[in-house]
Amino acid sequence: MGKEGQDAAVKAPCGVRYPGSDRTVLQKWQKRDMSNFEYLMHLNTLAGRTYNDYMQYPVFPWVLADYTSQTLNLMNPKTFRDLSKPMGAQTKERKLKFIQRFKEVEKTEGDMTVQCHYCTHYSSAIIVASYLVRMPPFTQAFCSLQHRQRLSPKATSYRKESQRLLGSARPQWRESKTDKAAELAHQLPKSTSDRQLAEGDARAREARTGPFTSLVVGGSFDVADRMFHSMKKAWESASRENMSDVRELTPEFFYLPEFLTNCNAVEFEVRDGLSHPEEGTRDPVPADTWCPRAPLPQGPPSSSEQHTWACTLSQTRKELPEEVTGCMQDGTALGDVQLPPWADGDPRKFISLHRQALESDFVSANLHHWIDLIFGCKQQGSAAVEAVNTFHPYFYGDKMDLSSISDPLIRSTILGFVSNFGQVPKQLFTKPHPARTTAGKASPGKDASTPVSLPGHPQPFLYSLPSLRPSQVTVKDMYLFSLGSESPKGAIGHIVPTEKTILAVETNKMLLPPHWSRTFSWGFDDFSCCLGSYGSDKILMTFENLAAWGRCLCAVCPSPTTIVTSGTSAVVCVWELSMAKGRTTGLHLKQALYGHTQAVTCLAASVTFNLLVSGSQDCTCILWDLDHLTHVACLPTHRESISAIAISDVSGTIVSCAGAHLSLWNVNGQPLASITTAWGPEGAITCCCVMEGPAWDTSHVIITGSQDGMVRIWKTEEVKMSVPGQAAPEEPWAPPPSPRGHRWEKNLALCRELDVSVALTGKPSKTSSSAVTALAVSRNQTKLLVGDEKGRIFCWSAEG
Repeated sequence: MGKEGQDAAVKAPCGVRYPGSDRTVLQKWQKRDMSNFEYLMHLNTLAGRTYNDYMQYPVFPWVLADYTSQTLNLMNPKTFRDLSKPMGAQTKERKLKFIQRFKEVEKTEGDMTVQCHYCTHYSSAIIVASYLVRMPPFTQAFCSLQHRQRLSPKATSYRKESQRLLGSARPQWRESKTDKAAELAHQLPKSTSDRQLAEGDARAREARTGPFTSLVVGGSFDVADRMFHSMKKAWESASRENMSDVRELTPEFFYLPEFLTNCNAVEFEVRDGLSHPEEGTRDPVPADTWCPRAPLPQGPPSSSEQHTWACTLSQTRKELPEEVTGCMQDGTALGDVQLPPWADGDPRKFISLHRQALESDFVSANLHHWIDLIFGCKQQGSAAVEAVNTFHPYFYGDKMDLSSISDPLIRSTILGFVSNFGQVPKQLFTKPHPARTTAGKASPGKDASTPVSLPGHPQPFLYSLPSLRPSQVTVKDMYLFSLGSESPKGAIGHIVPTEKTILAVETNKMLLPPHWSRTFSWGFDDFSCCLGSYGSDKILMTFENLAAWGRCLCAVCPSPTTIVTSGTSAVVCVWELSMAKGRTTGLHLKQALYGHTQAVTCLAASVTFNLLVSGSQDCTCILWDLDHLTHVACLPTHRESISAIAISDVSGTIVSCAGAHLSLWNVNGQPLASITTAWGPEGAITCCCVMEGPAWDTSHVIITGSQDGMVRIWKTEEVKMSVPGQAAPEEPWAPPPSPRGHRWEKNLALCRELDVSVALTGKPSKTSSSAVTALAVSRNQTKLLVGDEKGRIFCWSAEG
């Protein structure tokens, strides 16, 4: 790294080292060991941005400028937004207008302390709520914010006071709003707990969207044309058409397709009395942007403003009926967000390509410029002026000292502006941010779905399936048990690949994170469970209190202090391991979860998504919130009892196996794909796992092990299904057809079958094959580990 990069890293808080690592986060990002998404989430967190505060919500950049092409060409620089310029300077004409505004302050006011280019902001509570309005709790938040903006009893006095403070001669303040909202930050609904900083720390995600069809009492939506309804219109408004719109994006644009669909059937109607502007105001009408009410200026608007503002109050009211339904001016009902042609009307495809664009070579090579604007050296000072990137001083938290302001009206006005428009993130860098390295850069024309192998990073086995061969040795011969243990006693139940070795235990036993040096075992005659030490038969503690819940059949350990068990009682029990001075002192019941009617046979958990899934002999799978320990959803009834479950920590995809039937579901419990993998009882699936791919890849790779000893590798493929006559879907939970007369569906395709006997001897085994009982993928994804009922583990890799 050059001296410039070292200087930036010294100032930046992101120079904090990861535990157990000698490389900083900045270095990890530069060397491409961390994705662009993860790095941006990390910077947002350090700058005080959080999912729990709408005014300080994480901010992400617009990365694309092409929302009209039929196909998205990520090799063409013109496809991308100019990341070296703020949204107010994306076009030359727009940039000159903002520069002129900046100069007008000095010319007319003489007060340099309020000299700025923008008096609106790129991230605010209303912007966040408008983007995510189709999902609770953002639906309620948007209505509440609209209500506050329009019906504040002291709106007029605060507008006058804010004009006095900010200068009424500046035209940009006619496009802003000044209602009192000093307490807004404390009254905004908080984001749901399962919306974590995953993927900034790990991968972000999810929104468990439940039914929501009613409006908030006393609140209302905005006029349909001003609601977020089109990606193309939103880009045009923020990049060139609307001088009051410089908004950036939120993280959800890169991982959450659900926010683009009105899956909760929200009725976007505007109620009478809330849809009309007040006397003495003009109403902004540019499509797809939020423009709050502001006082009518003296005299008619200038020619440059005529395209932005409606003419008069009476004309506006003529266009609005007593109760405006959620329809735009062209009569189109407001529902799902209109996507670019290259997305084919599929939100999942849009999110996948949009995320792929964020991680592309062009964005990787230019992202440091945007970081300079938002978090770095061009955020403030002369560099910000030169970059056309200055905001009103009220938006810079470190420049305002509210304790020194004695006038309560002025104080409330300032807080109102901050509440409405948010704040500039904390400055993290005072020197130019270093660029990302170009090592491992993909060649032009290379399939973006194929991972680029960096120096020292071998390619995953998925891309060399024809050459996969099993190692002709068992676990014991490979000395995989570094703690001196012998091979597992009986069928393999749990495999954990670590950086240096591979650990495994028999059925009815699992290894506990984070060090994998302890085991939790069950299945004893007295229904008790034990805590043991891996590599020896020593029992550290016996837990007899589990016996009251019947025979334990399965368990999972989502965190070092949480163990989930279930079995013949059909009750899912969440236990907490009590610790004192590094030693376990007991196991206490935290919550009992009721929902199944027969024995629970398998469990799976994902800390990333705060999700717990249980499968039962009653042919059902239930989704539980791992944080609140409450019921979330129940998957449709399967054909047979559930035999195996897995959850992807990247996409949240849930895999359920019932007999020989394999099903995929999204994190909200909606079906994605299903297939019958084999026929007959010998083809019943006994275990499964998910091979994690890039976060922007919507395809899923599922590996299943069966009673017949076969390992099958499956991959989802997007198939365009025509829907003649808009016929109703065959299944009640199937996705509705698109207005174009088709819908996209996922199909599971078999990539390869792995048979140990055939691979080793060249012919099938004469005796019945040993059932596959455990599966795991090595951390670098170069090896597939298969455990069977004879206590053997075979290692499949391209090297053999």
